[in-house]
Amino acid sequence: MFGFNKKPKTLYEKITADPATDIGEDGSFELAVLRGEEKVEPVNTDPLDAGIMEYFGREAFSIQHIENFFEKHKALEAIPHFENWLYAFDQMDRPFLGLSILLMRDSQVIEAIKFGIYLTQFTDLSHKTQARVIVENLGRHPAFSYYALT
Repeated sequence: MFGFNKKPKTLYEKITADPATDIGEDGSFELAVLRGEEKVEPVNTDPLDAGIMEYFGREAFSIQHIENFFEKHKALEAIPHFENWLYAFDQMDRPFLGLSILLMRDSQVIEAIKFGIYLTQFTDLSHKTQARVIVENLGRHPAFSYYALT
């Protein structure tokens, strides 16, 4: 009516509207890993680690750098190297919840959303109702169930 272009729905909005919606991912890789049919090959997460530090430095392009990393790599592949970086450089005091919510709610990259769910493990969600609701909503979709349950 006024010529404004509506922002396209995020994956989170699509999933909350219909948990069975097809997003091009069904969680089959994670299921195959659980069954022992697939093996996770860890990848170097230096670009991801840099993107996370950019986020904490309030750089505008940090989320794009994180999403670019996850366009090429799976979340499960990134976790081992990321955890080594996290513990080795004593980054545990970082408030990962804000980044986690941003990735889960606003990202269009499926693997980035999975990583956002994974990041909630570093926060006690018992009093963080918004984050817990987002994880629960995403967990209803097969692509994210593995991460929501861990």
